[in-house]
Amino acid sequence: MSAPSRVRRALSCAVLLLATAACGGADQDTPDEASSEGARQAPFEAAEISWARGAQLHYGDDVFDVGPGSVRSLWRTPHGFVLSRKDAGGPDAALETYFFDGQRQTRLPGRPGSVAVSPDGRYAGWIDFDGPRRLIGRLAEVVVWDLVTGKEVLRNHDNMGGPTDDLDSLYSNTEVRFLGFDEAHAYWQTATGEVTRWRARIEDGTPLPAERVSRAGPAEPVGRPWDSLVGLRSGMLPDGRLAPDDLGPSGFASPDRRWCLTTGTPGRLPVVDCRTGAKSTPTYPDRRVSFGGWRDADTFYVLAVPRLPRGEDTSATDRSTGVLASCDLPGGQCRVLRQVTATESIVWATGDATFEGH
Repeated sequence: MSAPSRVRRALSCAVLLLATAACGGADQDTPDEASSEGARQAPFEAAEISWARGAQLHYGDDVFDVGPGSVRSLWRTPHGFVLSRKDAGGPDAALETYFFDGQRQTRLPGRPGSVAVSPDGRYAGWIDFDGPRRLIGRLAEVVVWDLVTGKEVLRNHDNMGGPTDDLDSLYSNTEVRFLGFDEAHAYWQTATGEVTRWRARIEDGTPLPAERVSRAGPAEPVGRPWDSLVGLRSGMLPDGRLAPDDLGPSGFASPDRRWCLTTGTPGRLPVVDCRTGAKSTPTYPDRRVSFGGWRDADTFYVLAVPRLPRGEDTSATDRSTGVLASCDLPGGQCRVLRQVTATESIVWATGDATFEGH
């Protein structure tokens, strides 16, 4: 880093974006002021390297304190960061999810799970497992939140279970999850029904089937969600290109579908040209790397370390070291941005832990 980091203190109190009451003596915007200001500003639009460790959030050379507790997952949008945080209170403390706009944190409603951000960074979506109470448990609901206006634009629990279902058991045996966005739609998977994969246009929120049911074989997907920080997540072919049936090792294509990266083996990040399959892996700074987001169409960030994490909670004794770097494609060099310590505790702003598959 060419200049020392500037540390900014985030408001430690979580406030609803539309609330008008003060928190800890700090002035809060009225709803109109908050919405108009958010519409004007996109303070995190630049694709700076973004990551968190403990209670500190890093955006380029800027450092923000977003405590109490530690960040467990993180997503960058042009308008702010969505983060899940385990507050102080021991290992059994619940995860809470917030939106941080650079000055204040807003707690997102309910119990968000499987958060995703739209390609333009304006919307966040998730499954809220704290929906309406039924005879046995609470219904899961799909939720989409406008990060600019602070308003909920979609909430729906259709096909999430019947009135007498044991909902906890139902959800543990099905893949109820938010799948992500394309340019115009939100996608999610429900618990019941012949069609379980759905999508809704953001502008009107009307749910529509996102798959065509085939009597002769598996359902055919309609549309594929992707995001600007990672790209199009998919299964990969043996040669490293996208698998048309979405099977195979985990990986993704860059947002413009030019580069294909395979993450199926932790610490390995081979790159090929999605069109030809030509090998295009850069020369990484160390033996094991994890993907940290795109700087531009042909450059991405990595954390490079000599060995993989130990696979256990070592935050109190983590003495690991590594480097953060930006790597050029095709097959170029990586430029070291900074040395880092306690690398096993680093969380990328892509919604993923550093060495877990995408």
